[in-house]
Amino acid sequence: MSNTLRGDLEPLRRFIREGLTTDKQIAANLQYWAYWVGEIPVLWSADTDMLAPQHYSGEVLLGSLITGLELAPYRDLCACSIWALLIERPRLVENATLTGRLRSSIASVTGTATSLGNDTIRRLDQVAYRIGY
Repeated sequence: MSNTLRGDLEPLRRFIREGLTTDKQIAANLQYWAYWVGEIPVLWSADTDMLAPQHYSGEVLLGSLITGLELAPYRDLCACSIWALLIERPRLVENATLTGRLRSSIASVTGTATSLGNDTIRRLDQVAYRIGY
């Protein structure tokens, strides 16, 4: 069983701090998520495929990340990915349905989830500002 599932969030937070530091790493992370949720329909034959620019709107991905922010044990990674996605796809803030869900989720998570890291809270504050919370 992974440390995260046992409640040790430090390895995940270290991955976010040290493994998602460049634009290329952040883009690969987003593309991996988009592929995983089915927003990138082309089958990849190697992990390096996530490094090539991919076309996806980000709407399905954002919806999935919001659900993860609400329910998953890896909330810190979901918050980091939401933050990065809204920077990469700024037009997503124009989707009233998704931003409404995101506002509600941020309020719920920051009001109840005491296990969020300081960087996560900072990123969620920036997301809230970006969506006009």
